[in-house]
Parts: sequence; structure tokens; C-alpha cells
Amino acid sequence: LLGGVLQSNAASNAADQQANAASNSLQLQSQMFHTINDQNQPWRDAGVGALGQIGTMMPQFTHSFDANDLQSNLAPNYQWQLDQGLGAVKNAGNLQTGLLSGNTLKGINDYAQNFAGNSYQQAFNNYNAQQSNIFNRLSNIAGLGQTANQTTAGAGAATAAAGSNAIQGGG
Repeated sequence: LLGGVLQSNAASNAADQQANAASNSLQLQSQMFHTINDQNQPWRDAGVGALGQIGTMMPQFTHSFDANDLQSNLAPNYQWQLDQGLGAVKNAGNLQTGLLSGNTLKGINDYAQNFAGNSYQQAFNNYNAQQSNIFNRLSNIAGLGQTANQTTAGAGAATAAAGSNAIQGGG
């Protein structure tokens, strides 16, 4: 009888220890998950903010280049360069004939057209580069948030699996 009581007490103590170990394991797993979750929170917040900005700027990103964009993306010295070039063509024409001849007027027109065309292309390139830079920077930040979400999700899945195993082991 005494052996049975001792054996029963030993089994009860072992079961209590196993249940305590499972509880401690669950508590540790939970603490680790919360630590990982907290460490990734700033990255998720930054990603959410960047994704929100992309959404807000979507009309800008889908906007076609127009005359307003041309004006705002021209080089600041556009007018000065145009005036200097036209002046040089006029001066060259005046030196040769003393008048604004047909050839001089054609030279002025050709210079102005070529200069304007090149400047339009440069303004268009500036516009596209600016739009791409803004989108790419925001997209990279949003990607940091996505990576943080994946890290937290992986930690959550690992915690759930380990917790389930601990509960089963404690049972």
C-alpha cells in the first residue's frame, strides 16, 4: 500500500513538473513572439505609410506629361540659353550682310526649333526620372514593411507550432 501511495505521489509530481514545463515553454514562446513583433513594428509602420503615399500619389504617377509639366521641368536657365543662342545667330547674320537676311532668319528659326525640341525632351526625361525616383523610394520603404510582416508571420507560425507541441507534451 505504501509503495502504491509513493508511486502515485511520484507520478503526480512528474505530471505537475511536465505541466509546469509546458506552461513555461508557452510563456517563453509568447515572450519571443511579442519581442519579434515589437521589433518589427517600426518597419511595418513605415511600410504602411509609404504604401499610403503611393496610393495618394497614384493620380500623379498615372498623369501624362503636359504643358504644365514642361514648364516646371525646364532647366532654370532655359530662357537665358535660348536668348544667347538666338543673339549669336543674329549677330553672325548681321556681320555677314548687315541685315537679317532669309538665311539668317532660317538660322534663327532652326536654332529656336532645335533648342526647344531638345529642351522639351530633357524636361520630359526630368519629369519621368522624378516620378520614378519618388515611386521607387516609396516602393522600397513599402517593401521593408512587407518583409517585417513576413518575419512576424513566420514567428507567429513558429510560436503556434511550438506552443501546440508544448501543450501536447504537457498533456
